[in-house]
Amino acid sequence: MGSSRMRDDEKESEDDICIDVYDSDRDGEAVGLLWADGILEMFPPLYAETALHPTVVGGMVALEAVIIPLSSHIVTPRYRHVIMAVLPGLFLGVSCLAFLLVAALKIHIRWSKKTRIETTFGDAPQKSHHQSDTTTTNNNNNKQKKKEIIGQWVLLRKTQALGCVTLYREEDASDDGQGEWRFWISHLTIAPSIRRLGWGDRLASKAEAKAREMGASSIRILVGNVKSKPFWLQRGYKTLYPRWTWLGHESIYMELDLKEKEDQD
Repeated sequence: MGSSRMRDDEKESEDDICIDVYDSDRDGEAVGLLWADGILEMFPPLYAETALHPTVVGGMVALEAVIIPLSSHIVTPRYRHVIMAVLPGLFLGVSCLAFLLVAALKIHIRWSKKTRIETTFGDAPQKSHHQSDTTTTNNNNNKQKKKEIIGQWVLLRKTQALGCVTLYREEDASDDGQGEWRFWISHLTIAPSIRRLGWGDRLASKAEAKAREMGASSIRILVGNVKSKPFWLQRGYKTLYPRWTWLGHESIYMELDLKEKEDQD
C-alpha cells in the first residue's frame, strides 16, 4: 500500500517536471545560467520589484505592531521618541540598500550574459549578434583554446528550476588554426528531492545525444565531487586521471566512449 502511494507521488512529480532548453537571451523565467571562466552558476529569479515589496510592507507592519509597542514597555519614556524616530528610518534604509544590491546583481548578470556567453542550439555553433568568442589560455603550451556552449538543459517544475546540465566543446588550436574539438559536460546539478526519480540520467542523456548528433566520438566531464563518481560510472564513464591541486586530490576527469555506449544500447 505504501509502495503504491510512493509510485503515485513519483508519477505526479514527473508530470509536473519538464526538460527545457534554456536560451540565455530569455530573462528571468526560472533560472539564470552564466558561463563564466568555465564555471556554471545558477541564480534564482531576481524579481526586485515583486520580492522586495512584500518584505517592506511586512516589515513596516511588524515594526508598527510589534517592535515599537514592545519597546515602549522596555525602554524608558525618555528614549522612546528616539527609538520611534530611528527604527523606521533604519528599516527603510536597509530595505533601500537591499533593493540596490538586487538591482546591481541583476545588471551584473545581464552584463555577464552579453559578454561571456556564447550560446547556440543549431546543428553547429554560430555566433550571436551581440556575443564574441570566449577563449582561455592553456598555460602548458601557450596555445589558445576556444570554448563554445552547445546547449543547456534545465529541469523545470512550473517556474522552479530543479537541475541543469550544459554541453560545451573546446578546441585546442594548432599551428594551422584547425584544432581538434573535444566535447565536455559541465557539472550536472540536480535537486536532491528528485534525484531518485532518475532525472539526472535524463539530463545527462540529453547532453550525450546532442554530442553524438554533432559527430562526437567521446565526451568528458570533470567530476568535482567524488560522491558523484558512481553516477557516472554506471553510465559507462571511465576514469582518466585525477586533477591535483595544492590541497590534494579534489576532482577527477572521466570520459565516455559514445560509440561504445551506442553499441551497448
